[in-house]
Amino acid sequence: MESTSAPWAHIVPIDDLSQEAIDAFKCGIGVFDDWFHSKGRNAAARDECKVHVCVDGGGSPVAFFTLSSTSINPDDVSSGNRGGLSGPIPAILLGKMAVCQRMQGNEGNGTCLLHHAMKLAIEAAEIVSARLLVVDAFSPGLITWYANRGFTSLPHKPDRLVCKMSKVRRICSSFDEGYYVR
Repeated sequence: MESTSAPWAHIVPIDDLSQEAIDAFKCGIGVFDDWFHSKGRNAAARDECKVHVCVDGGGSPVAFFTLSSTSINPDDVSSGNRGGLSGPIPAILLGKMAVCQRMQGNEGNGTCLLHHAMKLAIEAAEIVSARLLVVDAFSPGLITWYANRGFTSLPHKPDRLVCKMSKVRRICSSFDEGYYVR
């Protein structure tokens, strides 16, 4: 088992942060910064998604990701990802994910954030079943980034990628519990 520590102290719901702290977060991608600053709290309040915010020891947000439920049309995925299902395939959507600018120099921070999102997706899938974890790559370079971390593109939508929850469990089991923070 790999043993490293996350570059943040805790993961909290967006409602635990002041608007001032939220506004101080900058990842450098306008659409993500704007969404986090002005829409994240409302999206969580409307149960559109859960916004998980990674905070440093001083309580400042350094990264965030969103999780929500979704389903995938069985015609959009390979037979292996479909697993014999003929109706909508239950899934969890990792909708948004961003790391603050000052932490972007370390390539491992994005992967660590992804692993934390995967761990929470596993916990959610133990309560409400999901066969797949789904991500939408924001840019073409992210398609490769996600593919290198276990995801596969949908045949007719290369910027939408999926990972079977059984594989997500295997990925996350390679880290000891000390790797994950709450």
